[in-house]
Amino acid sequence: MRGCSAMSGEGRFRRMVEGLKREYFFYCHGTDGVFIYVSPSIRNILGYSAKEFLKHFSEYLTDNPVNREVERHTAGSLKGVSQPHYEVEIYHKNGSIRTLEVLEVPVKEKGRVVAVEGIARDITEEKKSKALLAEYSRAAESRSRLILQSSGDGIVGVDLEGRAMFMNAAAEKLLGWKFAELKGKPLHQTIHSKRADGANYPVKQCPMFAAMARGEESRIEGEFLWRKDGTGFPVTYSARPMIKAGKRAGAVINFNDITERKHLEETRDLLMNAIVHDLNNPLAVIIAGIELAAECPSGLPDCDNRGQLRVVGEMARDMRKMVSDILDINRMEEGRFKLDRKPRQPVTLADSAVEAMAFVAKLQSKTVTLSIPAGLPDVSADPGIIKRVLENLIANALRYTPKNSDVSVSAAAAPKERAVTFSVADQGAGINPEHLEKVFEKYFQSDPGTENARKGKGLGLTFCGMAVAAHGGRIRAENLSPKGCRLSFTLPVAPPRCQRRKA
Repeated sequence: MRGCSAMSGEGRFRRMVEGLKREYFFYCHGTDGVFIYVSPSIRNILGYSAKEFLKHFSEYLTDNPVNREVERHTAGSLKGVSQPHYEVEIYHKNGSIRTLEVLEVPVKEKGRVVAVEGIARDITEEKKSKALLAEYSRAAESRSRLILQSSGDGIVGVDLEGRAMFMNAAAEKLLGWKFAELKGKPLHQTIHSKRADGANYPVKQCPMFAAMARGEESRIEGEFLWRKDGTGFPVTYSARPMIKAGKRAGAVINFNDITERKHLEETRDLLMNAIVHDLNNPLAVIIAGIELAAECPSGLPDCDNRGQLRVVGEMARDMRKMVSDILDINRMEEGRFKLDRKPRQPVTLADSAVEAMAFVAKLQSKTVTLSIPAGLPDVSADPGIIKRVLENLIANALRYTPKNSDVSVSAAAAPKERAVTFSVADQGAGINPEHLEKVFEKYFQSDPGTENARKGKGLGLTFCGMAVAAHGGRIRAENLSPKGCRLSFTLPVAPPRCQRRKA
């Protein structure tokens, strides 16, 4: 895409931003103000799909006067001047209003600005928290305390010396301290002086202290707080400076006990790995036994049940793939999925998948054909993962393709994106147009009333979507005319060989 950088360093940065699904999205718009690209994380923040959002930025702005600055900053960026952070108010797809903090830079080609790239962060909740604290400072003491006491989260306030100023009932319950006992005591030394392993936690490294001393806001996951009885518990907490008359007056700490959540996560991980392990072992034995049984002893006529055994074997292999998909989806959702990326020729990646699925197609009286032109550039991919992606897409296409029909696998250059597009097309009835944007969602099944839809579990395409996104590519579904469906995904072009040697 013209103007949106594909340099390796910036590409890694953009993928890192796209991984921060809860708060950030990456965007690029042309000199006409129309978005050229927006990262998939836009859906988690504003509700739109990346495709839906590709319009002029002004279409999403509210009438808030703060948005008058947007055009001024954009005009500056288009003149080649880097802009400071600024705020913008945006309509969510559901009609609600979100506040974003934006940092953007001009993109130049041959000294001329051709686009603007930026990162937007959702600060709606931060703005609400700041507003709540400002209201507390202005409001009467009794009303402020009523608000604080009504919160289900633990809330503790400290002065500029780090001493406890107030504490709500939830904090008293979680920490085992009454406010009268904690009042005036240094908070860090009392409830936060040790890390989870018991090691000393220097106060100058403490985000709570930073909020009070330097006005730095932070949200921390998984640190420990310590109760009056000496026991500790994991928390998620936010530390924000408390402002009075434009000056820091201390800090407020809002925290939640996440002991039960951690326990559930650990139990889920243990159960997931146990299930995968326990399923893989018998499946391996079943597959090996079926393969052995399908080989007729020498001297005997051809076994009548060889075809049936092969079908059972393929079903067992499908189950093993599904188990792997479940485990890998879980890893990707938790950010623990590792890719072993290497430069590979597109035809090599596709050929291995087509070869693996050709036998399955033959059993179903169908064919799989491969059509990839010579001269395509190498792509940067994890060969094993992309082989699984293509196998899943081919298996999905075979499910909907009638007997004596063909599933076609192809690839083509996508120079504007510095990528190669892989496509798998079937000759089935296509996908309900309303479901084209949803087929890669977890457990989603299009047209569940049909026989073919019931054969899937709604995980294969989810794995494909997440695996392609992990590579920095995109995936989409489209119906063909007069019939059929095509699922396509992109993989970024690998760096030139000279750059690989330098790396």
